[in-house]
Amino acid sequence: MPLTDVNQSGYDWFKFSHIEFLLNPRISSLKLVEQGALIRLMAHAARQVPFGSLPNDPQLLAAMTGLTLPRWNKI
Repeated sequence: MPLTDVNQSGYDWFKFSHIEFLLNPRISSLKLVEQGALIRLMAHAARQVPFGSLPNDPQLLAAMTGLTLPRWNKI
């Protein structure tokens, strides 16, 4: 499917509060691979319809983060 046929209701960027991210104790307690997965999911969620949503599919979420399904299930 050509890119022009895809519903891109979001923006080509998303607002990211780096100070909040860096100072949040819950995020700081995550391993770096988990923080990376979080940022990748935030980026994917910004492209979803409705905005900010993610699928309820562990295999698809793992693929969105670049992790294998066993690794995704572990984290």
